[in-house]
Amino acid sequence: TLLIGAVWAVVALKRRAADRARAVLEATITHVSQGILMVDPAGRVAVVNARAIELLGLPPGLAVPGRPMRDIIAWQAEAGEFGEEPPRETRYRSLAAQPGAPPDLHERVRPNGTVLEIRTEHLPDGSHVRTYTDLTAPRRAGQSIAEARDRALAAEAALAATVENVPHGVLMVDAGNRV
Repeated sequence: TLLIGAVWAVVALKRRAADRARAVLEATITHVSQGILMVDPAGRVAVVNARAIELLGLPPGLAVPGRPMRDIIAWQAEAGEFGEEPPRETRYRSLAAQPGAPPDLHERVRPNGTVLEIRTEHLPDGSHVRTYTDLTAPRRAGQSIAEARDRALAAEAALAATVENVPHGVLMVDAGNRV
């Protein structure tokens, strides 16, 4: 009886520890800023967070544990997420890649203008994890900076051309009276 009680106590402690670890993992996946979608070796959704559903614009109930990933890709294709072309081969290649294959990394611009970086990591058991990162704001900021730089360079070139072509001598000095 004592042995059975000891075994039961150890099992209960391990179960509580596993439950705590599961709760911490779920909280982490729920609150991370990237979309996360894990696909099991059979090609079915194992884990998905709300951010992935939001970034991909998926309808409620489509990306749920147990759903084949091909169903999600088919819905995206029908919804025009990949343009008029069928989904690029990379979407299927990353599903069929062998365990230990190098990561698959590509970008996709959704019809609403959202720029997504999609990274697929292949795990040794044949499953894979996809992360979705929204690059829209950084891309727009980079584009704005590049446009401002181009305008500044054009203004500098115009000023230089003007100064070089005036019929008068020009001498510029700074606040410290340096030429």
